[in-house]
Amino acid sequence: AWFEDLSAGSVKALSFEAAEEEDTGSKDEEFRCASFLVSTASALVVLVDSHLFYELSADDRRGRLVLQGLDSPVFGLSCHPALPLLAVCGYSGFVHLWNYQSRSLHLVKIFEKLVPHTLEFSPNGKLLAVGFTNGTVKILKSDDLSESVSVRDSKECATHLAFSPDSTHLAVSHHDRCVCLYRHGHRHNDRNYPLEWMFSGKHRSHWRPIVGLSFSGPESDKHRLFSIGEDRRLVEYNVKSSTEWTGLQIAMVTQVEQEARPTGCVWYPYGSKVDNANVLTLNDEYKFKVWNATHKTCRKTALAPTYGGPVCQMIPVYKDKEGPEQFMLYSTYEKVLGLVQLPLDGNPNKCMGLIAQPGHIAAIAVDFEGKHAFTCGGTDLTINQWKMDPSPVAAASVFGGNGIEPFLKLIEGGEQGEFYSDMKDYFYYSQIRSQDENTTRARSLDGTIPVEEIPHLMCALGYFPTQLEIQNMINEVKYSKFAETGDYVDRIVFDDFFKLYVNHRPVFAVTTDQVASAFNALKTDGQPVNKDRLVQILVKFGERMTLEGLEDCLQALVGDSSVHSVFADVSNPHDFARDILGLGEEENEEDEEEGELGASAQTSQQVE
Repeated sequence: AWFEDLSAGSVKALSFEAAEEEDTGSKDEEFRCASFLVSTASALVVLVDSHLFYELSADDRRGRLVLQGLDSPVFGLSCHPALPLLAVCGYSGFVHLWNYQSRSLHLVKIFEKLVPHTLEFSPNGKLLAVGFTNGTVKILKSDDLSESVSVRDSKECATHLAFSPDSTHLAVSHHDRCVCLYRHGHRHNDRNYPLEWMFSGKHRSHWRPIVGLSFSGPESDKHRLFSIGEDRRLVEYNVKSSTEWTGLQIAMVTQVEQEARPTGCVWYPYGSKVDNANVLTLNDEYKFKVWNATHKTCRKTALAPTYGGPVCQMIPVYKDKEGPEQFMLYSTYEKVLGLVQLPLDGNPNKCMGLIAQPGHIAAIAVDFEGKHAFTCGGTDLTINQWKMDPSPVAAASVFGGNGIEPFLKLIEGGEQGEFYSDMKDYFYYSQIRSQDENTTRARSLDGTIPVEEIPHLMCALGYFPTQLEIQNMINEVKYSKFAETGDYVDRIVFDDFFKLYVNHRPVFAVTTDQVASAFNALKTDGQPVNKDRLVQILVKFGERMTLEGLEDCLQALVGDSSVHSVFADVSNPHDFARDILGLGEEENEEDEEEGELGASAQTSQQVE
């Protein structure tokens, strides 16, 4: 007997059903065998019965499809905004539409000679945009996956797709650092023309890869489009003025980082009932930053979850749109998926994480009810469905304490530690300093300090912010109550300062290897940085220092204000970091302690 009409791909494995032993003396010539399963290279599992061998029609001899898996890497996921449907695309050219409640395959579409990389449902649920590795973008009808329009305005892979809230605009970012915009409407705004998708412009707005693309939400009074790249630039586009003839117009460019690399961005009205025009950016230094979309000022910096790597993807969870308990789903580049409760304030009790994939997390999605999350692992050919229950996170944030209590465990020694005691002493001294140290008049300390004292207090605690970071901290305090009261804040209490410090300070200290990497980047023609070159860089580039300010810094660091003597030999970056910056001292102390412990342990063993 042979079964040549299965049409399921090359056979990889067979598994027969356990059957009772038959009488070997039977003379029945009819072919009979136990039912068996066929597994193929196309990730199909087919059930075959022996009686199918005698069926006349080829269609009747194909068996019954038991399971349809994934036969190629999956990098695209998207949930339907109103139905229990999950769209999946794979590198073998397929687009699957799965019903995740019944665990059944709803629709399938195969693209010949095209490799889909990413996809996105429109907010109204009628369309499904698919981006391909060759730059092609196809807009499909979600009810039958029939093609509505196909465009190709780039030869590089489509990396991100974003629909406007009313589903009339589609933005696409490509691997060549370009953003393309398409509009659905009447050509020339003339209603005599039919409705169609039209090209509205293209702009290479970044010089490093684009890592985030987002439209404003439905509460915004106009369509606003943002992109962020590894070049540390947040770009806003003028959607209304962008046409096929004028091109994609840029409204504003903002530098959001100095050293950290952005990893994504998302529109952020969630958790705020008044100030609902913000953009949330993520970076590789475990920080969330909320930027005012109008003035492009940083309104909040919060510590991100530190499980398994920096956060690179975030999606709102619509558990209760009107309730106070709003959450966002996040994922790191590898393994970790988690929830974080809004508003973002750095509270470690308001987040959780778990191992969701064995390796890279290529994409995440949330269903329209906020009950399930989905992850795909790219090359591991797996998609996982997770049931979400945010209530334990909400309970942990309640029982974890109020005020600064949840944040105390983020500093060395906690509330009883020496560092916390020093913070209180410095804050108290800052109150005195702000009222003139040498005054003889009676002092009235109200437990607050002016915002101008924040940079000095940060430096006293060992955190030395840049001028941009100082500006961000002052703006955060200044506008902290502006949305509710309309007033600026010019003074800060200790508890608020403590949380400001915990959220802004670097998660990891600067190392000698980072200093060496910076020196290597400053080399010219492969030659090491000399004294004159280093002074020129410090005085003329970036956040420029004055020569007097540089001398003051050297006096504080090594007790010598002479640039020529201190910078006499800067050819070795490790010596520079150790002798001038003092970065290697703690590492050496730790090594010495470990050596002493090891020696004492060895001595005790010899005595025994």
